[in-house]
Amino acid sequence: MTMTKYRLTRRSALGLLGGSALVAVPGARVSAQTLDKVSYQTNWRAQAEHGGFYLAAANGIYKKYGIDAEIRSGGPQQNPSQLLLGGRVDMIMSNSFEAIRYAQENIPFLASPRSSRTTRRF
Repeated sequence: MTMTKYRLTRRSALGLLGGSALVAVPGARVSAQTLDKVSYQTNWRAQAEHGGFYLAAANGIYKKYGIDAEIRSGGPQQNPSQLLLGGRVDMIMSNSFEAIRYAQENIPFLASPRSSRTTRRF
């Protein structure tokens, strides 16, 4: 019994794969995915601890997962809690004392202890 080896060049292998991947399907509709818009307010101006949020936005990681993220820097004249409760942002970076205060006032919210993030519930 003899074995015959088949060798494909890289170009011909890619051609075979590309040809099979580009088969048109009659009647199929192609639609763009709409991104979910989310606004996130940091607790202060851009700092090293916020770097992951900005890096994910710059590298397109949020868009890859269907999120149109707007990251807003905090500052001395901004109150993230008021912006959250007023509906101006969807999530804020805060401390656990604000979450306790929301619970005392029976304000519907969701607190994430890992990232100190507070979100209002609709």
